[in-house]
Amino acid sequence: MRIKVFYNYILKRLGIRELLPGDILRSKEIRECNEEMVALNSGNGIFMKEETLYCRKSVADKLLKVAKRLNDNNLGLFIYEIYRSPEQQRARYEITYNNLKATTTDEKELEMLVRRSTAGVGGGHQTGGAVDLTLCNNAGVPLDMGSKYPEKCKEMVTSYHISDVVDKNRKLLCKLMREEGFANYPNEWWHFAYGDQLWAAYKNKRYAIYGVYRLPGCAQQ
Repeated sequence: MRIKVFYNYILKRLGIRELLPGDILRSKEIRECNEEMVALNSGNGIFMKEETLYCRKSVADKLLKVAKRLNDNNLGLFIYEIYRSPEQQRARYEITYNNLKATTTDEKELEMLVRRSTAGVGGGHQTGGAVDLTLCNNAGVPLDMGSKYPEKCKEMVTSYHISDVVDKNRKLLCKLMREEGFANYPNEWWHFAYGDQLWAAYKNKRYAIYGVYRLPGCAQQ
């Protein structure tokens, strides 16, 4: 492990910094548990942009438990995205690369800008364990979380203070998700993970239990 990475890792464990270095996440071993992918539909406190989204069974069970707790208080979960195929992620990465290519002639700077804007193939969404979501009311209208999904801005950092209302909403979402075993990605208030490498790193697990999953019949574009 490089000295800089190790130093940042120690700072994270001491609570001085929030983000773990990407090297730590990628270094986590994957021991695929072969848990099935299941369809998740709207209902029981869950609202979605799509008619059906897919995720690992444990993730679906946990999301339903969170939604049930929220539903008892006239709230719900609005889910933007869960599973994304490797092909879909590669296409997204290439679009971002082409859009940013005109901003710099420095290849290293370009790669850094692209990484900040979108993940490469092999991230949590390709495992069926990562989910982008927010709180909503019982009609499915998202609550004020301080920034729009998936806008890239300083306000998207989970701990960024905007207002007491936003702080309350973000803390409630994080509390309920963490109680079900999810890990939040500190740079995105909407991104939570279970079973993937990010989850393993932030939950201090020895290894991840979900690797990249190829869902039969999933759109390849």
